[in-house]
Amino acid sequence: MLGGFASSWGGAAFGGASYDTAAPFALVAATAVAAAFAVWRATPRDPPPPRKEAGLRSLVSSARPGEIRLLLLAAVAAGGLGAFEVGLTLRGRELAMMPETLGLMFATCMVVMLIVQAIAFSPLVKPATTRWLVAPMFAVMGVGLALVAVAAGSDSLLVATGLVAAAGGLLTPVLAYWVSWISGRGQGAELGLQTAAVALGQALGAVGAGLLFEFSSIAGTAFLLPAAMAIAAGMALTLPARPAPAEAECARARRLQDP
Repeated sequence: MLGGFASSWGGAAFGGASYDTAAPFALVAATAVAAAFAVWRATPRDPPPPRKEAGLRSLVSSARPGEIRLLLLAAVAAGGLGAFEVGLTLRGRELAMMPETLGLMFATCMVVMLIVQAIAFSPLVKPATTRWLVAPMFAVMGVGLALVAVAAGSDSLLVATGLVAAAGGLLTPVLAYWVSWISGRGQGAELGLQTAAVALGQALGAVGAGLLFEFSSIAGTAFLLPAAMAIAAGMALTLPARPAPAEAECARARRLQDP
């Protein structure tokens, strides 16, 4: 949001109606430097103590039921968000949206994500029930991506932004929770795998959105991404029931080792 407004402020500061393309980057750079200093001041100087039970993790290092599917779903969700970011930018250019309007769209996206995450991870919602949100949220994301492709103005794009933001805001942490819960390699290693899957999915989603935009004249290409979300929703419907966490297997392995 600040980047969009900085573009307008920069153009006005130089006495013209055009937009300044350097001002947003200068603002982001200054913010990053300030954040780096704040992190340096807030980070503890002493390293965390080593984990004493690292050896037991090797006893449960095999893949658990649903793990691969969860990692694949995390990649698809990230791909949808990556495609949305590129698609919203390109559609905004097509619809001649001003930079501050586009910035407000992205700000709205973040606010919606914050709200849905605050609700989903509040005491009002039991963690075990979040599994049932995965399939509906993939369907919602598919609808939002379809609206991005056919939006005729900023109002319809705002509705699409809200749908994609609500779905992505829930899918990302919920899938991370379940991946961490069923972890058989240790939570750090498992979340590292999920981070890699998310990065790959986001990269493919961004590239896919750009390519589909180039081939938008071909009928049906705009709905390939929503179709992928529909397939992911079907996969989520068959996720296994909540398994026992890896810590339970570690405790069982410890009992077997004790004389």
